[in-house]
This record gives sequence, C-alpha cells and structure tokens, in this order.
Amino acid sequence: MLKNQLFLESTKRIREIIESYSFLIDVRTKKNDFTRSGKLGFKNIIGIILNFTKRSLQVELNDFFKSVLGSSDRVRKQAFSQGRQKILFDAFIILIKELVKVVYTATDLKMYKGYRLLAVDGSTMELQNTEELRKVFGYAENGKSEVARAKISGLYDIENDIIIDATIDHYKTPERALAIKHIENLKEYGLNNNLVIFDRGYPSREFMAYFMDNKINFLMRFSKSYMKELTTFEGNDATISFDYNGKKYNIRIIKVSLDDGTVEILATTIFDESFTAEDFKILYFKRWGKEVKYNELKHRLQIENLGGVKEIIVKQDFYAMILISNLIALAKMQSNEIIKDKDKEKGLKYEYKTNTNIAIGEFKNELISIIIEKNEQIRESKYTVLLQRISSYVTPIKPGRHNPRKFKVTRDRYPMNARRAL
Repeated sequence: MLKNQLFLESTKRIREIIESYSFLIDVRTKKNDFTRSGKLGFKNIIGIILNFTKRSLQVELNDFFKSVLGSSDRVRKQAFSQGRQKILFDAFIILIKELVKVVYTATDLKMYKGYRLLAVDGSTMELQNTEELRKVFGYAENGKSEVARAKISGLYDIENDIIIDATIDHYKTPERALAIKHIENLKEYGLNNNLVIFDRGYPSREFMAYFMDNKINFLMRFSKSYMKELTTFEGNDATISFDYNGKKYNIRIIKVSLDDGTVEILATTIFDESFTAEDFKILYFKRWGKEVKYNELKHRLQIENLGGVKEIIVKQDFYAMILISNLIALAKMQSNEIIKDKDKEKGLKYEYKTNTNIAIGEFKNELISIIIEKNEQIRESKYTVLLQRISSYVTPIKPGRHNPRKFKVTRDRYPMNARRAL
C-alpha cells in the first residue's frame, strides 16, 4: 500500500471496528451496558469523544447531533458523561493499534539509510486538581500545595509523524520503565530496522543491555561523566565495552561538535562505517521532532483540556487524542505531497508544508463524519474536499532552528467550569 492511501484505509478500518459487535462486547465495562439502542448508543459516544470535544460539553453535544448526524435530537451532558463511563479506555488503545497496523503496510514511508527513526521521550501532563486524580496519577508539590500531574510517554516515528505507542501513567513512574513498555509493544508489530533515539536522561547499563539483548538499535546521548569506560576513550569514533550482569556488551561512541562549539557524546549500536559522525549529529537533532509533537498535542490539540475528572475519562481523552493526532498526520502526509507537487516548478525560497493549526480546525466535525460514513464513494468525496482545503493553507519550512521555543505553562488552563463556547 502507498502512503497516500493510508488515511482512507485507516478510517475505514476504524469504522469497521466501531461497528463490530465483538468490539462493543470487549470494551464495555459491564455486560448489560448498551443492550438497548438510543440517541446515546455506543457508536455515538465513541464518535463524540473523537470529535475534538474541547468546548462547553453541551455545545459540543448539540453541534455533534446537528452537524455530524444531521439530527435535531438533544441530549444532556450529564447523560453523555454517564454513558462514556460504560466504555473502557482500552477501546481507543485498540483503535490506535489497528491504525498502526494499517500504516506500516505502506511501502513508501520515509526511512534514514534503511532505518526507521523512532524517538522515545516523556513529559508531564496537567490534570484537573482533584483528590481522585491526585490519588490515581500523583502530584507535584508546589510550595505547600499538591498539584495533580501525570507522566506521559510516547514512541514516535520521527520521519512519518506517527505515534506508534503512547501511555499515561503515575507522575512518579520512571521514564525508562515506560520506554521498555513502548519497545515491548513495538515488538508485537514485527517491525524491523528500527533505530530508537534517546536523550541523556535514559542511558543505564541495564537499559542498554535490554536493547542489545532484544537486537534493537539505539542512539543515546551520554553525559561526559556517565561511564568510567569513557575515561579511556580516545579519538572521536571508537568502540568501547561495558559489563552488565556477567555479560560483555560493545557500543560505538561518537563525539560530535554542535554549531555552538559544544561537544556531545553519543552512544549507538550502529557500527556501520557508512554512518559518519555527521550522520549521528543529524540523527540526534531529529529527536527534536518529538518535542514538536508534544507541543502539537498540548497546545494545538489541547490534550490537557479534558472532558472530566474521572480516571476513565482522563484516559479515554488521552488515547482518543493520540488516535486523532495520527489521523491528522496521515492527512497531512498526503496534503504535503500535493503542496510539493504544486510548488516544484515555482522556484520558491522555501519549501512549504501544511499549516497544522489550520488543518486541526478543518478536521472538526469532518473527521468523524468521514469515519462513520458507510458509502465508500461519499467517504472518498468528503476526504477529497477536506484534503483540498487543508492543502491550501501552507507554512514555510525554515531550516536552521537550533534552540527550542519556550512555551508558557500555567496551572489549570482548562477549568471544568469555564470551557469555551466557541
């Protein structure tokens, strides 16, 4: 399959799963849930959650029934909040996994010298500061107060903008433990030729041994004082050995000079000499794509703007937004190809890509409308119109960014009693 077919194939697969009775059986919380059909049936609740419910909940419900279903039905927000708690958050994890399976049937996805570039990184997620959420997810201490926080982590395909695996966990969960969970899930897909890139907070002998025992390549940043074996390291590119649990492991150490003169030490299991120090410098810089993705999730998709204060709702919204992010990425993948084809003869100073912020706005109502549409011709027609719209909004790709943008984070940005009406 070609990458330009992935959005429609993924939405088709998601619709098939949502309409499957076995899926309903697997993800309902009690066996007598959803035994009767109604305005707030199983499929509608899933659809509403996937429809960017970031405004006032009652406004979102009214808009969904009018704009998506073309219905004059009205439901109360209390009924929806109760109904969604009958669905396990695992429902959205299942949908993410099915999308990933579809995506990696594509034969023309981007790789770097034959390797799939993956980045693992963790972040914190702001939650509504309730006693229940502090108890479930933990908290950060802010002076004399305790502020509800969760730890989130993701395994991200840098070149293709796909989150292969993601998790939300207790605030104090070690990032290495979450990284290993990502790799165990990655192994289930049977994907080969992976190169996983980490920042300097991850290296440990045990962690590196885990990757090497599982024959998964890595690139990690070391601090200069991390390993005593580095004290005997000479030159800029050499192999050193370390011992763990009675076994000897070899890793390649590369010193790279950044543009500001800083020297960084990178460790990898890639011994291929065609990979030069410049290659590894490029690869490590590409890890910044994961930070850009977190910015998209937090500031554009508003992943912290949650629809409730129950654990099940927090997890539903988190995994639903990961799924939505991937679907938008697939549409952008095709939109960027359209933009590239349009611009290739224009001799422009910069290359251009889809404006993500506007694309996200265009997907409101349209995404779920495409997912639930049964008629294949109508689905394709709706997607074609959407694709034409998002490919008309572009932003230049400006090379040379070296320093991360700083984003102001304020507490309780999305209070439950003041969600926007528009």
